[in-house]
Amino acid sequence: GRGQLSFLHLFQAFVDLVAFCLMGNPDAPWCLPEVQGLERDAGIALLNRAADIGLLTSHGEGYYSMHPALPWFFRSLFEAHYPSIPDEEGSAHLKATRAFVEAMGELGNFYLRQYNSGNRDVIDPLSAEEANLLHARRLARKHGWYRSVISAMQGLRQLYRQTGRRAEWVRLVEQIVPDFVDAASDGPLPGREDDWSLVTEYRVRLAHDSRNWQEAERLQRVCVDWDRTRATSLLEMAVETLNSSERNLIRTLAVSLETLGHIQRALQQQECVASYEEALRVSERIADRAEAAICAFNLGHVFTELASLHDLDRSEQWYQRSLELRDERDSHGRARCVGQLGRVAYERFVEGRSAEQPAAELLRHLNVALKHYFQALDLLPANAVPDLRVVHAQIGNIYEEVGDTDNARSHFRHAIRYAEDGDDPYGAGRIRYNVARSFAQEGRFSDAREYALASLRNFEPFGAGATAEIQKAQRLLSQIENALQSQSAKQP
Repeated sequence: GRGQLSFLHLFQAFVDLVAFCLMGNPDAPWCLPEVQGLERDAGIALLNRAADIGLLTSHGEGYYSMHPALPWFFRSLFEAHYPSIPDEEGSAHLKATRAFVEAMGELGNFYLRQYNSGNRDVIDPLSAEEANLLHARRLARKHGWYRSVISAMQGLRQLYRQTGRRAEWVRLVEQIVPDFVDAASDGPLPGREDDWSLVTEYRVRLAHDSRNWQEAERLQRVCVDWDRTRATSLLEMAVETLNSSERNLIRTLAVSLETLGHIQRALQQQECVASYEEALRVSERIADRAEAAICAFNLGHVFTELASLHDLDRSEQWYQRSLELRDERDSHGRARCVGQLGRVAYERFVEGRSAEQPAAELLRHLNVALKHYFQALDLLPANAVPDLRVVHAQIGNIYEEVGDTDNARSHFRHAIRYAEDGDDPYGAGRIRYNVARSFAQEGRFSDAREYALASLRNFEPFGAGATAEIQKAQRLLSQIENALQSQSAKQP
């Protein structure tokens, strides 16, 4: 028992029984004999005994925490049982380290699969596992176990993306780029081709988020070509003959095409439709409903956002199809679809106003939009920071349209807070611009100037990527300053 417990020195204050048992997976080459084939009930009994004497605290369901001062105890226990050179090939130290790293990697991949299938409840356990995943990543890099570096990163990726912790994710990605990418060609280093694809995907996403569209498109085309080469022959095979690795290669191509579609859409390129539709076909080829739902969702965006293809009826149809494809457990994905249906209704209001539709019809569009947005708020998990920002901002816009400035600004303040919590200065800048304009229209020019200046500060770090927004904020600020000067001149 003490020998088994000694492996806890590898865990970072949180212990998941699943990971502990995985270290003894009899089918894995890293299997530790001391915990080989350890079943759940036996594992709980073992860890509960440690909890009974104060070494762990049980939280139920196989989850335990340890006091920050206790890792030294487990390390001393481990060194007493396995007194060998830590990094010596074949030593107990190194074997245990490898088992922990691989177990955490499997857990990271498991959470990724769950997240991609629509189960957003995995974010809470991922938050608890964060320190363990980071530790596994450090150990994997140290020992050159590069596949395990990516396995740990996959779990962290979903955690940081869902909770809006972009700066931390940027740092992790930048650290591993030299481990996988040839600096001269941006291609893979020899022997690391499979994981290079994912690292390139990380880089593309970061360029996308920074609005560096040319860099994002350049890298993504490299990625699509690579993924297509690996998946083309598999797409000609009968689906039932494909193993899980082959299915994953096909899914990777679908995701890669979807990502290219995002970039093309941002660049207002009509080619994005072909990219999304191919990604949808590839997803349906392997019955991947979760990825198919994402592709349908983004086709909804195309017919809302691209002026050359604008068609609200087609947009609504794609959002409805995405909603139908979503798993009932995917409350986050369903919330996003419902929110976009709200956006379609709001766009109908905007178009109806331009066409001078009757006031009753315009109000109906706004009420439909508001109903969808409040439904989305009810569905969104509390940690879905970026989406909460969008929905609150849209509700603020609707209230502003009907002259309810108090409710509008209340929701705008919520949106700004979520943008800042989610490390999204660009989004915060757009909302602050709207608030500044609203105050200016009311003649509250001092408040308007404060928000306009803050908006400009949000946009300026993006440079050329936010030229239009910077110019708009500068024009508004100039108008506000002129109004303030005029007010001052009229005072006795």
